[in-house]
Amino acid sequence: MYSVKHLPENVLDVTVAGEITAEDYESLVPRLESEIEQHDKIRVLWDMSEMESVEPRAIWEDLKFDVEHRADYERVAIVGDKRWHDWATQLFKPLAEGAVRYFDVGQRDEAAAWVREKA
Repeated sequence: MYSVKHLPENVLDVTVAGEITAEDYESLVPRLESEIEQHDKIRVLWDMSEMESVEPRAIWEDLKFDVEHRADYERVAIVGDKRWHDWATQLFKPLAEGAVRYFDVGQRDEAAAWVREKA
């Protein structure tokens, strides 16, 4: 499940919790596309600290979206525990032209500040 909060300007705060299904991801895509359409580039804080698992089809849908929109990410902050660090960061870095950075769960405020900074 995704919970999305719009922060000032082109920043989205996305909390990912529980098991992520392809249907969950497909419901998120219109929100991301709308923000990209409004702002050209977006900055996203992905809080993955409560994520338990991801369906393979959801990963596939995410990869397709990220490849198509790789130039649309200005900054991406990924918050999670160590088990998601390598997976999320290594997966996302080649798919985004903007800066991508990982933060531990206790660094959520730092991640939010970093993602809001102008690149």
